[in-house]
Amino acid sequence: MDGASHFKKFMLIAVLVATVLVAGCKSSKEPVTVRKQKIKGNLKVAVINCSGVADLARRVTFWLRDMGYDVIYYGSESKPLDKTTIIDHIKRNRKYGKMLGVSIGCGNIIYEPDPDSLFDVTLLIGKDYKKYFRDAARERKLY
Repeated sequence: MDGASHFKKFMLIAVLVATVLVAGCKSSKEPVTVRKQKIKGNLKVAVINCSGVADLARRVTFWLRDMGYDVIYYGSESKPLDKTTIIDHIKRNRKYGKMLGVSIGCGNIIYEPDPDSLFDVTLLIGKDYKKYFRDAARERKLY
């Protein structure tokens, strides 16, 4: 075989390998899922229990962590709150608050900028918590 034949065979094999690799990588759903999971994991969340139900912030924290969120603080507030509220501290368009809101089914999202905050969003759990956290409220996970 001459050099031109070897080159043609090499190019044919290279094209076939490239076609197989490209065809195997075309999954439109997987990259979006991976990207969303990465954003969730980078989102710093604080969970504050304003419902009056003991231990709810801790249980919701574990529930959100299971969903891929990075909850870096949880606690309770003695002042009760009627409606569960999400506060976005970063984006005026409430992008990060909306992301959390979609995950839990809560549309009560406000923008409250705080450049010194350690959190991107704060979740204030209100007395209406059963609409959003029925399973988390019953769960008694041990970690």
